[in-house]
Amino acid sequence: MKKALVVFAVLLVMALVFTSCDKAGDTVAIFTAEGGYTLTCYKNGTWVCHVNDSQNGMEANLDMAKGTYTGNPAEDGPCTVTKTHEIDGWTFMGVLLMNTPRITNEEVPLVALDTPETETINITNGSFVYDNDTYTRR
Repeated sequence: MKKALVVFAVLLVMALVFTSCDKAGDTVAIFTAEGGYTLTCYKNGTWVCHVNDSQNGMEANLDMAKGTYTGNPAEDGPCTVTKTHEIDGWTFMGVLLMNTPRITNEEVPLVALDTPETETINITNGSFVYDNDTYTRR
């Protein structure tokens, strides 16, 4: 249950940055944080937040949120990120309570937000802190 709360909290963090692309060459910046979280920004101005972690016999391997950004996440400074999609927290919690051994976007799909959420993050020395977690550019 603790992992479920941690993953759900990270969902909010994931809202901060990076949408799937087919080509690695389309990547502008990748940030990682403890717990298997990866935030990836793409050249087309989109981002996706992905978690790949296992704990207590359960594995989470899914996109948590996605959206758009402005600014240059490859450099220090401000970036404005807009979250347009995220997983539904209630669906996620329900899947966790069923003790599903592997959680993917098939079980917990991304859903469009009724109202996109915009926030500015400040990248300093290749990192930013959100909700007491430090995300560091690779």
